[in-house]
Amino acid sequence: MRRASKTDASQKAIVAALRAAGAFVWVLGRPVDLLVFYRRWHLLECKSAASISHHAKARKAQEEQTTFCKTFGVPIVHDADEALRAVGATHAG
Repeated sequence: MRRASKTDASQKAIVAALRAAGAFVWVLGRPVDLLVFYRRWHLLECKSAASISHHAKARKAQEEQTTFCKTFGVPIVHDADEALRAVGATHAG
């Protein structure tokens, strides 16, 4: 039985912060987590401290994402502040 992919705990807060800053955000999942338009197009990969999987298929998918991010210079963000900096936005507060 196929299980749904698990999103990183930080992703919901990251998406909310980006949208609050005026960005358009689409949740992709693969090859990276987010497609963002803020002044230009951005790809972002969300990771939390607890995002390391012990399941073999999930580890392989994580390795593929990491390779994709390194190859194409996709920022890996861990929280809303990192995501906002990655797209050139700042907190409105």
